[in-house]
Amino acid sequence: YLGETFDFHGGGQDLIFPHHENEIAQSEAATGMPFARYWVENGLVLLGGAKMSKSTQHFFLVEDIAKQVEPEVIRFYLQSTHYRSPIEWNEDRLREAGVAYGRLRAALASAERAAGTLAERAGAGARGSGSSAPGADGAGARAEKGSTLGAQAEEAARAFGEAMEDDFNSAKAQGHLFDLAKAINRAAESADASPEDRSALPEAGRTLRRLGETIGLFWGSGPAEPDVPEEVQALVRERDKARVEKQWKRADELRVEIESLGFLLEDQKGGTRARRKS
Repeated sequence: YLGETFDFHGGGQDLIFPHHENEIAQSEAATGMPFARYWVENGLVLLGGAKMSKSTQHFFLVEDIAKQVEPEVIRFYLQSTHYRSPIEWNEDRLREAGVAYGRLRAALASAERAAGTLAERAGAGARGSGSSAPGADGAGARAEKGSTLGAQAEEAARAFGEAMEDDFNSAKAQGHLFDLAKAINRAAESADASPEDRSALPEAGRTLRRLGETIGLFWGSGPAEPDVPEEVQALVRERDKARVEKQWKRADELRVEIESLGFLLEDQKGGTRARRKS
């Protein structure tokens, strides 16, 4: 029904013997074909040093954790360890992962704000001089060519791809996201940043978003600013759900409620970002 050969076969490493070996033996004996091309067998998630187990009630459900912690933070935390290695579930480390993910989001927000600022300036310049916007974009592109940040973004993308090609090494890939985030922050916040680096911020932000989305980050709602409280995050997620379900009246009510708490909403690809009113 599913064919003679799988491209990928997953499962826990505790199932290699006898289950996976038995699958190979019986399937290849029956078909004469390789059973699976690649085996992606994951390490175990440990709780208190012991394997999670339904039979002993030594486990929890992701849906329960997701009521307390944003799902993307859970994903980020799990990816911080290579999938073939065991990982100890630890709430302190989960909180640390939330802070670290907030730093990535803050860098992304800085780059995207810079993109908006540059676009506004380009538009104002075009209106003032009578020139068209493409001319301003061309100047920005030329400035990016001499940019240290531009080169750092290219290197981060190369190294990220290399890490993912190394047996989906998401932990190593995350490190390259942070390298790029640091470079973005320097260009956005340093008084000594060159005009070329400032012009490269939008493209660096797009690179950071593209790489993050590759491993399931920056997909959903959540703050790009690390100081957005969980109460507001929950309202943002509820509003996104209402919009998906086309409950426009409820979505508008939630926007008003969020704004009354001192936050503005920016609807973006993949979700909504909340930021504190300045």
